[in-house]
Amino acid sequence: MRNSFISTFRLLTFQSPVTPGFSYSAKVATIAVLFNIALRLSLQFIAAQPSAAFDLWGIPYFVTVVTAELGLLFSFIVLIARRVAPSQVITAYCLSASVFYLLATGQLLFEVSDLWLQWINFAIGWVFAIFFSLRVRKFVLNGSWRLSATILVSLIATGILITPYWEYRAVFFSEKLQDEQAETQYSRVPLEDLYYAQENLMATQLAKLQTRQSNAPHLFSIVAGGTAHQGVFRREVEKIPPILTSRFGENLTQLQLLNSNTEPFSYPLANKHNLRRVLSETAKAMNPEIDLALIYLSSHGSPDLFSLSFWDAFTTDMSAQDFSEMLDASGIQNAIIVISACYAGSFIDDISNPDRVVITAADAKSTSFGCSDDSEWTWFGRAYFEEGIAETPDFLAAFEIAKDRVQAWEIEGALSPSNPQIFVGEHMRAKIEAFSSVQSAASIQ
Repeated sequence: MRNSFISTFRLLTFQSPVTPGFSYSAKVATIAVLFNIALRLSLQFIAAQPSAAFDLWGIPYFVTVVTAELGLLFSFIVLIARRVAPSQVITAYCLSASVFYLLATGQLLFEVSDLWLQWINFAIGWVFAIFFSLRVRKFVLNGSWRLSATILVSLIATGILITPYWEYRAVFFSEKLQDEQAETQYSRVPLEDLYYAQENLMATQLAKLQTRQSNAPHLFSIVAGGTAHQGVFRREVEKIPPILTSRFGENLTQLQLLNSNTEPFSYPLANKHNLRRVLSETAKAMNPEIDLALIYLSSHGSPDLFSLSFWDAFTTDMSAQDFSEMLDASGIQNAIIVISACYAGSFIDDISNPDRVVITAADAKSTSFGCSDDSEWTWFGRAYFEEGIAETPDFLAAFEIAKDRVQAWEIEGALSPSNPQIFVGEHMRAKIEAFSSVQSAASIQ
């Protein structure tokens, strides 16, 4: 046993593990597994500071995950490296995985805010990890690249298939963070009641389309918040209408859709069925010669996909192709479509046409910012409405204002640029100018 401990220590200090009477065995593998577990628990404990608390029910979950990881490794041993001592590969795997937990612990203990220091920290960590992995290959795996590949594939598979679910029940958790999140906890939404309520909720929204009071150019606004479990999207749905009312006055009709865990019965669901219906009914109410439609969608996103996530309601996300088909089927014209989501620029190719303006908070390959639960606005939503539309009735000029604001905030925070995008259909610039002129004249009067 003493030799096993000494050999493990020698490996961690980049030395050969060979000591008198040493051989890879179940005892050595057990020490490596225990060392790996100790590092994981230490990382959880440090991450839960300054108010770490112990959760007894986290232990069985933790043991299940560790067992699943080792089971996955055994599967790779059978498939890729059949004639090798399992204890030898388990030792190499646990030591290789441990170095990543050591690096993560270092990141927590020596966290830096400057972006260039973060990159230096990241680079040093990977140099250390690569050097350690080579030492493991040399001293534990007898220089075998095949076994090294087995370890690497298993580590990657673990990261993809198992690790993302580990944090859901940690052995140590932060009591402070739990208290802060308590206000966002909610009761399960009664699914049957929610769907029975949709018809009345939709009727309330669609009735607004019958309230037009003049033949003057009119703005029809559709605002939708897509992700139910984060309050920032609900806040945007509620903050935008007063800004539009202040800017456009009585020549304005506003419809709202929302997915919300905390207020599920305030507005119709922001699902594909309701959005399709709202677009179609709005198109029927518009005068395509003089009216404009403003469609604002705010949520999380990924390439060619917009999140309409409401777990309790079993909603499904909207692809760029889905949205394109909705717009085409509705017949809606003169539409200014604003999408505040990561990778929103990936929608432009699918939904652009001569009678539309498409504005996105990010390009097709970048993330946008401000979508945390405690935010009052997404960054682009705030920039476009609270600073852009509040300053000008011109939707294109408001984009330029918003783009400049977001860029300034990103530079200030040393963040990667989101690169907001705009497409202007060939028929739209003149119509927006005409509409803006009428609004400017009305505001002067």
